[in-house]
Amino acid sequence: MPPRPILPPVPFLRRPLLAALLGAGRAAAATTPPATIAFLGDVMLGRDVSATLRTRPPEWFWGDVLPLLRAADAAIANLESPVTEARASQRRTAKWEHFRAEPAAIAILRAAKVRAVSIANNHILDMDEAGLADTRRLLAEARIVAVGAGADAADAAAPAMLDLPGLRIGILAATDALPAYAAGQARPGVNRMEFRPGSPGLAGLAAVAAELRSRGADLLVLSLHWGPNFRQRPFDAARGFAHAALAAGFDVIHGHSAHLLHGVEAVGRGLVLYDTGNAIDDYTPLPLLPQDWGCLFLLDIGPRGPTGLRLVPIRTQPLPMRVATGRDRARILARLRAMSAELGSRLEESAAGLELPL
Repeated sequence: MPPRPILPPVPFLRRPLLAALLGAGRAAAATTPPATIAFLGDVMLGRDVSATLRTRPPEWFWGDVLPLLRAADAAIANLESPVTEARASQRRTAKWEHFRAEPAAIAILRAAKVRAVSIANNHILDMDEAGLADTRRLLAEARIVAVGAGADAADAAAPAMLDLPGLRIGILAATDALPAYAAGQARPGVNRMEFRPGSPGLAGLAAVAAELRSRGADLLVLSLHWGPNFRQRPFDAARGFAHAALAAGFDVIHGHSAHLLHGVEAVGRGLVLYDTGNAIDDYTPLPLLPQDWGCLFLLDIGPRGPTGLRLVPIRTQPLPMRVATGRDRARILARLRAMSAELGSRLEESAAGLELPL
């Protein structure tokens, strides 16, 4: 059962009187020092990544992007592979590719200050229910928040809280992929949701947002593994759903699934990252599709909420990840600027890459 809302959903500190009613914890936010949260796209730690970890330290995979990640207060990503010793693949549905990462690969996440991951996606049950259970246990032992899949439907739909010094982040994750992976009343699986403006799940989002606010959350993140792979732009219903989710009380939509970078959109002081692309993986780039063009999305947060987004272009292949330079940098930035302009957001060039004031 979703938690009963205690307060109506409100955007991040946009109503000062209501914020004051939330008590001393919210009052203390006025003196909270600035924070930066890094958003990453798909992280797949299996196959060649796990194999390479036997001869490389976990820090190696992040290349010269690592100092930027470590300078942030925390990173949030989509974990695209179960992390488990289990080797029996799922039988719920016919599937071409099954991923599995070695338990040691958790160290790759920890090296980059990844403190929370969405596990609502089309691969987290690849090693069946045992693989999901192992993944959740290993992440918990590493003190990494996992959200979006669980032992049953209620567990999978439960939000999580990421506590940082002076900042509490409420996170909810969902996916529209693979109906066979959906959690049920007594069946482990993912939090599956329809992503369209009139989706029945939107009423639940407002209730979750209100509950998280009542528990002292300063920033609300909705992490969505949505839409088909390799789509160059957001699918038709994505924008309407994203706007409705922001209106329900969330501050940031963290999108992933296409394996390609999409534009970003500012909606008031809310933010939509339609697709954050790939981060760490061993995927072979397909012809004419820039799968190896990535981006580090750095959200700066002040006492009254998000103040701006910084976008640092990266190359994800060949490993290790690296900050893009020269022609690669110019092409990635041009793509992000053009696609964001289509959404009405004007990105300004900076020394590090691009910026979007909020």
